[in-house]
Amino acid sequence: IAMDIKDHSMAKICNNLGFAQSAVNYQIKNKIFEKLHIPGYKTITSSRELIKELIKKNIDM
Repeated sequence: IAMDIKDHSMAKICNNLGFAQSAVNYQIKNKIFEKLHIPGYKTITSSRELIKELIKKNIDM
């Protein structure tokens, strides 16, 4: 699985989809990280490596 997303900032993606970036961060934090008791999430951008590791751990290979 390639996870190299380039040239698109999270703000630009959210803007194009009509979402507030803060709303996306809130949903990810509360619906995924807090629900699964995973510490360390701040924002999508600053927690990129944490998110990648979580995805890699949960993919059936």
